[in-house]
Amino acid sequence: MRFDDLFADLEAQASAQAQRELWDEAQELSRAERGRLDLGDRLRAGRQWRLRLAGGHGCAGRLLRVEADCLVLDQGGEQWCLQLAVVRSALEEGPASQEGAGVGIAPATGAAAQLERGGQSLRAMLRRASRHRPPVKALVDDGSVYSARLMQVGQDHAELRGDEGTLVLGLAGVSAWVLEPLSGALGG
Repeated sequence: MRFDDLFADLEAQASAQAQRELWDEAQELSRAERGRLDLGDRLRAGRQWRLRLAGGHGCAGRLLRVEADCLVLDQGGEQWCLQLAVVRSALEEGPASQEGAGVGIAPATGAAAQLERGGQSLRAMLRRASRHRPPVKALVDDGSVYSARLMQVGQDHAELRGDEGTLVLGLAGVSAWVLEPLSGALGG
């Protein structure tokens, strides 16, 4: 009888050890998967985010789209278009932020990836918007803000026209482009 108890105890210990090893392996695979995510994969359209940007700028609102190198966020009707590279921090707000607290988030694949993350560049989005000559605010990474009309977009710069004349801004130095409410110039 004692041997039966001893073998049962050894089997229980072996089973518990196997369960722990399986759990540890699953956790390691999960960490490795999260390690492959970039910021664009982590941010999800439809959620509320508070973003801090280069130049001390900030915005908060519903994320409309994540594209190849940029995102579009709605803040009170204004469309904020910014490069992913200028995002310094992102705080997910509201009940959705507590669902998984970032645990187990994997990049979308297949058709879901096409819906959640587009392939359009910031330059292409701004070029499309410039056809309508919309009023914009350019928030520059040195902290300054320029308000003018977006006239044209080149390879690495944009031209704005305001009361003082034409201003040429390097795209890399602009933290965010803010389009007026209802302009819809960035499209969908």
